[in-house]
Amino acid sequence: MKKKKPARKASAKSPPPRKASSDATCLKSFCDSVDLEEISLEQWESCQSALDVTIPLFLTKAEAAAGLSRELRFSRCVRESLDSPPKRQPAQCLVTVPPQALDGLQLRCPRLGDTVLDRQGDLLIIVRIKCGS
Repeated sequence: MKKKKPARKASAKSPPPRKASSDATCLKSFCDSVDLEEISLEQWESCQSALDVTIPLFLTKAEAAAGLSRELRFSRCVRESLDSPPKRQPAQCLVTVPPQALDGLQLRCPRLGDTVLDRQGDLLIIVRIKCGS
């Protein structure tokens, strides 16, 4: 009859730390394999379902409870023709947050997102409540 080995107790040991040089090597290998310039705007558009721009709006708990109106400044990408390169364009809009707004509330401003030819996306504003405020 074989003797059973005693069961091993679970330990709270953390895995051995990875060597920094191995992480750097993996990162370099990945970066070398990626060329961010090889995708055209047309290829990018086919991968994107929308031209929407999403930005967070950070509020304190008091601001979210009371509601407010605030002018937001942001930038969007505009491409006027297929021959022209995309340009960053400054934009602004007045946003009204209703009282008792909750974290994650989405506000939509139509036609203020990125623009390609005659297609325009929306600006999506996500309300974020600051922790500890």
